[in-house]
Amino acid sequence: SIGSPGGSVLNCSNKRWSNEDRMDSIRLGTWNVQTLAQPGKLQNAIQEMKRLKVKILGISEMRWPGTGIKNEDDYTVYYSGTTDNTYKYGVGFIIEKEMAKCVKNFIPLTERIALLQLNSKPVNINLIQIYAPTTDHGDEEVEQLYSQVSKIIQTLPKHEIMMIMGDFNAKLGKGRMGEHIGDWGLGERNDRGDMLSTFAAEHNLIVSNTFFQHRTSRLYTWKSPDRRTRNQIDFVLINQRFRNSITDMRTYPGADIRSDHNPLIGNIRIRLKKVAKKQVKRYDYRKLKDTNTKNIVKRKLETILQGQENETAVDDDLKSLQNVIKKVQEEHLKPDKNMRKSWMTEEILELMEIRRIHKNNPTLYKAIQKQVRIKIRSAKEAEKLEKCIEIEICQAKFDSFNLHKKVKEMAGITKRKTINVLTDEQGIVVLDKENIKKTWEQYIKELFHDVRTDPPTIDKHDGPQILKSEIEVALKNAKDRKALGPDEIPVEILKLLEGENMEWLARLFNKIYDSGIIPQ
Repeated sequence: SIGSPGGSVLNCSNKRWSNEDRMDSIRLGTWNVQTLAQPGKLQNAIQEMKRLKVKILGISEMRWPGTGIKNEDDYTVYYSGTTDNTYKYGVGFIIEKEMAKCVKNFIPLTERIALLQLNSKPVNINLIQIYAPTTDHGDEEVEQLYSQVSKIIQTLPKHEIMMIMGDFNAKLGKGRMGEHIGDWGLGERNDRGDMLSTFAAEHNLIVSNTFFQHRTSRLYTWKSPDRRTRNQIDFVLINQRFRNSITDMRTYPGADIRSDHNPLIGNIRIRLKKVAKKQVKRYDYRKLKDTNTKNIVKRKLETILQGQENETAVDDDLKSLQNVIKKVQEEHLKPDKNMRKSWMTEEILELMEIRRIHKNNPTLYKAIQKQVRIKIRSAKEAEKLEKCIEIEICQAKFDSFNLHKKVKEMAGITKRKTINVLTDEQGIVVLDKENIKKTWEQYIKELFHDVRTDPPTIDKHDGPQILKSEIEVALKNAKDRKALGPDEIPVEILKLLEGENMEWLARLFNKIYDSGIIPQ
């Protein structure tokens, strides 16, 4: 029924969807949280998501600098903030970890716009989270934001679901207007509302939360500090052909994160599909620093490789070595599960829930918030003390790697995973995988373009054999903890080969050198 008012035929194809293809109903929404940078705010948001059974939550005014992805408990956080390391503006998404497996792409465009692409049936879904400038900013900034969003819309496939949600800082007012604004707005329209209305009409978008009849308390998204004024300034827009995929949209004024905004949450009929990704197995080669483990692995390698001759093809020899190494990795070098403990306690979360219940009692609310703040401070201090003890243990064990790692973590100078956006020559963001490949190919061709002719190719070159001693020197000088090549053979294990095993490796290298056959 997606995209076909009252029917069961998808507009982009002639296929009828059987009962087996019925859609799941997923709860998603948007919320201006007025910062997630304060201690405890992220955990507070996750607690509210669990209570409201929300799977995907778009965040406005996140106030996290930079861009990246962060895991927190059973949730994944995608964020897009400022580039100058200031704690202002910012947008992002909080998604259940299982749901995050369906994420195709995350594009952090600016501190006010982010795009999340999800793999789903019958069509994919594109979520654009925005945080529009307030009335303190000029109309030029608002026009710039709509212009940037328009450019993104142009790059998205027309047959896919597109939702634009967030804090638009615009009032559409009560009353229907055309096909894109419904009867259930709130208040009077302002100039920013006119701009939003024009934008929605130009791109054939439906302002979904104006089409569902609810009482006023379920319509307003913002409340003034004096609690007297209520406005509807947060919206969820969807392309018109998929309007029927949204079955409800309302606000939840009972939710609490110490923000003057209410979360706007709805149900969408869609079935998400996991994105197939190559799982890279990781092993802990630092375990080889332990003499006992190192000796066990060396003996294992000697036992397995004994008697193997280089009589087979190059590919078979390499496969044989890979199998030996994989067996050793699985038996002795699997990483220990490091269950990272959160400083957040159940007591603090319970206090936050009590604070939420008393949201309409300002005096009691402030008193409980004071307790929450004290408990958070104590929990953070306890976490620091625990980290100091861990650092001392690493120092006592002469574990310099973990020592420096934990010191950096404590100092807050760990390298965050950042996400870069690829644009073409016209400055348009490139999203499609094939287009990304073509863009890089074109860039590299232009970068390394050379009019000089290629040097003559040497078809045959006889040289001296590769000596075992040369391999030993090369391995000795090779650095540990480097990325693996296509053969997935770590240098840490090759360094353990001795005697006959090293002779076997030398024969393999010479066979490759003499035959000119590169292993597949």
